Amino acid sequence: MKLELLEAGSEHRTVLENLMELYLYDWSEMNEILLDDQGHYGYDYLPQYFVEPERRAFLARADGHWAGFALLRDLVGRTDVAEFFVARYYRRKALGTQFARELWDRVGGSWQVRVWEGNVAAVPFWERVVSGYASRFERTVESDDEAKNWNVYRFESRR
Repeated sequence: MKLELLEAGSEHRTVLENLMELYLYDWSEMNEILLDDQGHYGYDYLPQYFVEPERRAFLARADGHWAGFALLRDLVGRTDVAEFFVARYYRRKALGTQFARELWDRVGGSWQVRVWEGNVAAVPFWERVVSGYASRFERTVESDDEAKNWNVYRFESRR
């Protein structure tokens, strides 16, 4: 499967909005995310990824088809993976692993990946992907304002 990474510009906004709806649909099983009056979930921060320099969005295409996205935030010298999504068809086919690795190599620098412990499918995925990528990484457990626990991985890009 050939993976292509594209940094999303304003011309990709509709694609990213559509993929975000699929992502939020997945999240709605684990969190109280409800549809609005128009039948959309919506993501309040998405417009900021097209105007704020500390936010970047990447899209993944697999064999020419849209397959996922990653939203990144610069947290003063460390890039945070704010959101990461792989469409269901591409899961368990190593596309997510390839996507993450290529993203880390392309952007470079220091990274942070936060994984909510309630997302039981994501926890082993990220443990495997980060430990397979970074020879050294730090894993901590941190709580947020809603008392949710997050596994937080910090590591350096190989680039």
